[in-house]
Amino acid sequence: MPRDLVLYPDPLLLEKCEPVTEFDGELLKLILEMVTVMERENGVGLAASQIGVLKQLFVYKGLGGEPKVAINPELLAHSYKTVAGTEGCLSIPDREFQVQRPLSVQISARGERGQELIIYGNGVRARVLMHELDHLSGTLLFDRGDEINGS
Repeated sequence: MPRDLVLYPDPLLLEKCEPVTEFDGELLKLILEMVTVMERENGVGLAASQIGVLKQLFVYKGLGGEPKVAINPELLAHSYKTVAGTEGCLSIPDREFQVQRPLSVQISARGERGQELIIYGNGVRARVLMHELDHLSGTLLFDRGDEINGS
């Protein structure tokens, strides 16, 4: 059974994640579990810390809606142009924030078997990638923008 989401104000969400060092069957199981949770919660992305695992990886929906993974991701480049947008977070339910994000990003990461990846994102995809990257360093929407609704 897939794990439950870690919800704010759980301090685990503020922790920095450790690099993934083993690309094995356990990692594949974790990735599948994360995809299951992301889909169950109708999310577009999910960081491992959001299910209580302090590892540098996240899953997200690709351009066609298919699940993708980024392991040990690093921001390589981003546009100087930014755009404001509304963001929510599965770990901070029923609240939305206005956040400035780069219009485009380029990220290096590893795939599920350790293969090198370069991930490009524009617009909403760039926003999702940056949101998930933030989770890996313990940064939440409160740190990036202003709340525009919620309880």
